Amino acid sequence: MSSPWRTLAALAFLLALTVGFYRQLTLSTGYTWLENPDQALQVRPWLDYEAREIHAGRVPLWDPYQVGGQSLIGQVQPSLANPLNWILFAMPLPGGHIPLGVLHWYWVLIHWAAAIFCYALCRDLKTGIGASLVGASVWAFAGFMGHSGTPQFLMSALWVPVVLLFFARVFRGQRPRGNAALCGVAMGLAFLSGHHNVPIYTAVLLGGLWLWYVASQNVVGSLVGRTGVPSGPSAAGPLAGSRVIPEQHEEAESTDQPESLRLHGDPRPPGGPPYRHRLVHLLIFLTVCLLVSAVQMLPAIEYGRRALRWAGSPEPQHWKDRIPYSVHAEYSLHARSIPGMVIPGLAVHANPFVGIVALSLALTAVYLRWRSHRVRLFAAVALGGLLLALGADSPVHRIAYLLIPMVEKARYPAMAVVISQVGIAVLAAFGLEALRQASPADAQPTVRWLTGFSVSIFAIYGALAVLHRAPTAHPAWIVGAVSVALAALLYWWSRRRPAWLWGLPAAVLALFFIEASTLALPIQRQNQPDSLLKPVADEADIAEFLHRQPGWFRVQMDEDAVPVNFGDFYDIEQFGGYVASMPVNLNAILGDRRTPRWFGVQFYVGRKPANPRQIELFQSRTGLKVFRNPGIQEPLWAEHDTPCGAADRLRVVSRVPNAMVIDAGLGCGGRVVAGDPWFPGWCAWVDGKRVRIQEYAGVVRAVPVAAGRHRIEFYYRPGSVYWGAGLSALGILLAGLFYRHDRPRQGTEQHNSR
Repeated sequence: MSSPWRTLAALAFLLALTVGFYRQLTLSTGYTWLENPDQALQVRPWLDYEAREIHAGRVPLWDPYQVGGQSLIGQVQPSLANPLNWILFAMPLPGGHIPLGVLHWYWVLIHWAAAIFCYALCRDLKTGIGASLVGASVWAFAGFMGHSGTPQFLMSALWVPVVLLFFARVFRGQRPRGNAALCGVAMGLAFLSGHHNVPIYTAVLLGGLWLWYVASQNVVGSLVGRTGVPSGPSAAGPLAGSRVIPEQHEEAESTDQPESLRLHGDPRPPGGPPYRHRLVHLLIFLTVCLLVSAVQMLPAIEYGRRALRWAGSPEPQHWKDRIPYSVHAEYSLHARSIPGMVIPGLAVHANPFVGIVALSLALTAVYLRWRSHRVRLFAAVALGGLLLALGADSPVHRIAYLLIPMVEKARYPAMAVVISQVGIAVLAAFGLEALRQASPADAQPTVRWLTGFSVSIFAIYGALAVLHRAPTAHPAWIVGAVSVALAALLYWWSRRRPAWLWGLPAAVLALFFIEASTLALPIQRQNQPDSLLKPVADEADIAEFLHRQPGWFRVQMDEDAVPVNFGDFYDIEQFGGYVASMPVNLNAILGDRRTPRWFGVQFYVGRKPANPRQIELFQSRTGLKVFRNPGIQEPLWAEHDTPCGAADRLRVVSRVPNAMVIDAGLGCGGRVVAGDPWFPGWCAWVDGKRVRIQEYAGVVRAVPVAAGRHRIEFYYRPGSVYWGAGLSALGILLAGLFYRHDRPRQGTEQHNSR
């Protein structure tokens, strides 16, 4: 089979694995990943609102439906700048909502994309197809990627293998300028994906790898000859006594290196590129990364400087405030979770599980192929990601928190475990390749380790069973059984060497999935008594009633009765909502008696009135009621500097999330005040002439208007987004130019880049 067809077959096989592993979502209709407060109350309404706006031909830069209105793209988590989400937004919207089935496939296909990216990384590192499928499965279906429910978290981690793929090419001298630029593109895309934690920690680790590349390449180059095999007694580092076997490939199609290079492992020119060239590669990466991420980072910084963030500390945080280290300590993985890498269910804040199969193969790669710079690179990735994830239990994280900008904003260090899991997955692929070629003597340490581990597990479980304390929630005995089976498999394989080359990868993959199935997935049954999704659908009659009401108004919800972001889900302007941040000026006027009038909060939804003056208008089938706040009019009025006896007439001609048009007839000159929050990026025109928007009471927008009839237009046109989009396009263009003009040179780079 030709190489393209083999690749397509591998991708189809990964799709089949993904569909089968998440079969509760793909092959049935009774389950969902959305039965979680964040997903049901916040993420789903965001996605619905964004999709409706895209279908209406508008880019939803502003969200008018929460807390009076705030920048949507500036909040980052709605993931508006994530190109992969645009596919979801383009799907049909029956009834104005993304169907649950589409959302289920969206979540499943994120994992398929993760598997593809990790498979591409393993193949680019010259592991065989079978070993690459194992590595891709380890990363996509175990640990953080396999068991995190929030799509923003998954999307932000999705690009880690791609970042490492292009960095590894730079590291081994393959079109270094072009691949440094592509590495910057991938890192920039990670920052567009909807959450900052994983990209920040990826950038920290990658920064360390770049420093290694820049500062120590001369040393590495002196140790690595044209064959890539270090010389001298100290070349093997801490495992100098390890048994090292050459990196051969059973499948001719799995590598494009000539035989003289394949037999000895990792080719690299003596001495590597000059120091100044390595600095240029780093500069290219930084420049492209900053440019590509600009469309998200610039509006995020603009919003963040004017917002409060609830980040786990007793008080909300301003932009200039450092999130206390106690918050980072709370959301660390912690050392006690390390056994959870092989024992299912032992996790704090993030799932560290990769399984005994993957960990054994990874350790085998380190033992048998330590002289390979590729193995060392991904061992560094695995260890570095784990040290960052340990948070307060690791000095590495504390140093990063103190010295590296923006790390203090990434309050969830446990998420960095996903970086470690990429390293382990790649090492597992290397280990499987090594074992396929290993002699009985080479395989013996792995067999011993697995046998000892399984005996220990069964002994511990036997003792606990005698004491009637065996944990039912952590089925570690299955891990013990898997380790016995893997030890027997490797022992038999190393002695028999059957002709069927796919036998070992297939058996290893089966054992891995037996392990992975012991962990509960973030999938729940639908329509349970405590369902969070059912009340959202049941409140549709309230939305229909409110949509029939005339004029411009806002609604306040009893958050105990209606915790969902009702406004985003039903296109109702809500004053309040389930939010993680809020502009400072809005937070300052919460509870002010003038606020309902300024923002036109005409209605209240709850089971009983919030005050005795409210008038009941409607009762839904769920028992929720809609009350009217008497005396509250449209949040639109005129103010005059001097008394004016003439009447003013104001009318909203049109209003959409990013724009509003008003017809104004003023008896005397003054200013027209609109009950929308003041925020950078809003622009105003009066009769076609640009005017400066004023801050009324530091909260809402106002424009100066002369006496007479006028047309007032407000548009949200944030320079941070427009400049960011231009810079992002420039970054992608530069990356393409760098890659196009960085032609492979004669020798090793040609071998690597074919």
